[in-house]
Amino acid sequence: MEVIKMSVLFVMDKWVAGNINFGLSAWQGNLASSLESLNIAEVEKFHFDDFHINFPHESANQALIDLCKKKCPEFIFLVISELPNKSDHIVRISTLKEIRNQLKIPIVTIFGDLQMKFQVAVLKSIEPYADLILFTALTNPGIKLANAKMKYMWVPKDPKHFHFDSQMLHCYNLSYLGSNKPNRIELVNFLKKRNVDIYTGGGERDTNISVIEYSNIIKKSKMSLSFSRTPPGMHCINARPFEIVSCNSMLLEESGIETPKLFKPFVEYIPFFSKRDCLDKIKYFIKNDRERSEISFNAYNKFNRLFTAQRFWMEVIDYIRKEEFHKINNKFSVNKSGDEFWTEPMPLRTIPKFNFLQYQDLSFLIRNLYRFLNFIWSKSYLFNIYYYTFLILWLTKRALQSPKTAPYKIYRIIMRKMHSY
Repeated sequence: MEVIKMSVLFVMDKWVAGNINFGLSAWQGNLASSLESLNIAEVEKFHFDDFHINFPHESANQALIDLCKKKCPEFIFLVISELPNKSDHIVRISTLKEIRNQLKIPIVTIFGDLQMKFQVAVLKSIEPYADLILFTALTNPGIKLANAKMKYMWVPKDPKHFHFDSQMLHCYNLSYLGSNKPNRIELVNFLKKRNVDIYTGGGERDTNISVIEYSNIIKKSKMSLSFSRTPPGMHCINARPFEIVSCNSMLLEESGIETPKLFKPFVEYIPFFSKRDCLDKIKYFIKNDRERSEISFNAYNKFNRLFTAQRFWMEVIDYIRKEEFHKINNKFSVNKSGDEFWTEPMPLRTIPKFNFLQYQDLSFLIRNLYRFLNFIWSKSYLFNIYYYTFLILWLTKRALQSPKTAPYKIYRIIMRKMHSY
């Protein structure tokens, strides 16, 4: 007997900023393709930007309504980046009203940039017609809605491309695949000038590479670089960390407050706090391949346990259908205040055995001391203490290792006495 699959319709732009020259949009690759690969639904796609390229004299909104009547999808997943009613190049409020109220098709809308005021305005304009609002990137976007429609999720990745391949040999020590934003290029150039072998490429609006090539480069990289700040200067977690850990590459990311809520610093990924700190950590993990492998594998295991595309879609579908499947184990769907962090304790085997005499460099001491604090302070309400304690430790390290400071001289005297050099 043939199993009848659910039918879903994705409504989103196909191209970055609606420009075919910029390549496929990230949402197009992350959402639609990840659900298609699972083979649990019949996926239909409607692209406003592509429709106007191919049919410039026809109404895209009417074409969308006609498609809904013909296909009768069980759900519609909507990604919208501009205010409705701006033009026929974007979905209109009247179109959403007819789909939701007359055709009775539930609408799920997805946002990744709610730290930007313009995106908040877009969300509020379509909120009355959305059954569920998914948001990624940051746990508390500061939105106050009259109901509990909002649900925090991660970015699903297509398992067909983003997975661990044991046959892939590590050809690169470090890679960065992303856009050439000034702060990112500044760090990349800093590393290159200091003879760090880093592979660079890709990025929206820049030289685009295929998804296959993109994922293969990550698989071939021992470490992959990521950044945690959005243009307004806020911290976020974007799709790149999930892409990196799904391929079992070690995530080396700019320090931020969002990523530690899902992955444990120095256990499942490595944060860096400055250009010099990034350089130091790259050199360290190039020399300490076993420790790097353990960290990348810890993150890979967590990804497969909590952040797969299959779990994403089952969570979303069950939520809409008012079922209870997987609800009990959902550690990352936050409440309306957005203050629910991970609370999973650190495995006992990772608690360091302290022997202060074995450390000839403070970086070893601070790394293990931080792991110890991680084990003690793994409760959500102590997260800020946990995070800022490490910043204090890091600043202490920089003071002790800077030749211009008095503590450095004291530190060197003590180390000479301890190690007889």
